Amino acid sequence: MSAMSMRTPAGAVAPLLRGVSQIFFIADWRTGLLITAGVAVYNPLAAIFMLLGAAAQELGAWAMGQDRHVRREGIAGFNGALVGVVSWLLAPTIASGALLAVCGGFATVIVFELVERAFNTPALARIGLPVSTAPFCLLASAMFFLIPAQSAGPGPTSDGGVFEGFGLGVLNGFAEVVLADGPLTGALILAGVALGAPAVAGFGLLGAFIATAAADLVVGVEPASTGLMTYSGVLTAMALGAVVPVSSPLKSRVAWAAAGVLVSVALTLALRGGYVPTFTWPFLLSMWVVLAAAAAVRYWRQEGSCTR
Repeated sequence: MSAMSMRTPAGAVAPLLRGVSQIFFIADWRTGLLITAGVAVYNPLAAIFMLLGAAAQELGAWAMGQDRHVRREGIAGFNGALVGVVSWLLAPTIASGALLAVCGGFATVIVFELVERAFNTPALARIGLPVSTAPFCLLASAMFFLIPAQSAGPGPTSDGGVFEGFGLGVLNGFAEVVLADGPLTGALILAGVALGAPAVAGFGLLGAFIATAAADLVVGVEPASTGLMTYSGVLTAMALGAVVPVSSPLKSRVAWAAAGVLVSVALTLALRGGYVPTFTWPFLLSMWVVLAAAAAVRYWRQEGSCTR
């Protein structure tokens, strides 16, 4: 695998940290470590629950015979990590939260398989939709309905200053991806992403800047500075620009990513007034919409060339 042996303590935890890093589409234990450190700065228990959820998904993937390479790269871990943080937020006690994180982590394996099968049907296979955080969104939404609302963490930080608020909005955009908050948390996560994949970090910053600017215009500087309007834009730009790019040329990737970010902001606005937290639904839906649109454009071009 990597330079670390699985027989060493550091090597044994590396796949778990890669699971955390895969939240940002990266397979790098160093990225996972910095993300975990960032969440721990926000709240140590949230970081513990995140690792617990990731470990439960890893164990569930192993029990179900999932491909070893998939597990080693952390792909069987990131949905569980996010479910773990939600468990910390929603559960009334530490014990119930730990149980919820473990059960939710196991459940993400099953949900992942079901969503992947649906996307592999003939009607959807040609689009190439990634499962991504769909298991997390589905399970977290169900958990929100089933468990009375709790308030495990403080409210999001904000700043009404034009420049200060914009900078905070950019950093909080990275922190809120993992349901955390604060400029130091966001900076540590951004540093981890940059360490693991500079291109992904670059597109993430692009998404954060566009989403924050758009949110400033629509809802104002102070509400936008919380990052609640921008974190889906961070993920959307990363995905469309560097992970599942819809085009090869850089200019086209930037254009598709920017379009996806604006769609994610619009979807966040549309969903924020509902009864369920948005989680990463705006990211998922905007990414799927853009990928479907790109597939339709390719199809029309192919049809046009065939008729000539």
